[in-house]
Amino acid sequence: YTFLLLLVFLLEAIGGVLAYIYEEQVMAELSLRLTDTFNDGYMVDESVTQAVDDMQLEYKCCGALSFQEWSDSIWVENNPTMNNTVPDSCCKTPSPYCGVRDHPSNVWYT
Repeated sequence: YTFLLLLVFLLEAIGGVLAYIYEEQVMAELSLRLTDTFNDGYMVDESVTQAVDDMQLEYKCCGALSFQEWSDSIWVENNPTMNNTVPDSCCKTPSPYCGVRDHPSNVWYT
């Protein structure tokens, strides 16, 4: 029992050290993948759309890194007649077509 407990503790310590060493690389990769998912999957894949909307509503944020990233998304490019600059889930008070204005008083800037 003592040997197994020591082994588990050692594995946890190694995992912690590796997480600390590779933190910047993981954050950069995560930011890149998250931005790609937002830009390429929103309103294209229903599960991605629902996940992004749920995340933005729960964490009170807009976009992977910034609300400005939505201007590069397929969703905006494929809908030129749409007035929204950000999804409605970015709004501080979500309602239909509230994403027309991307002013700080209306959408989350984080």
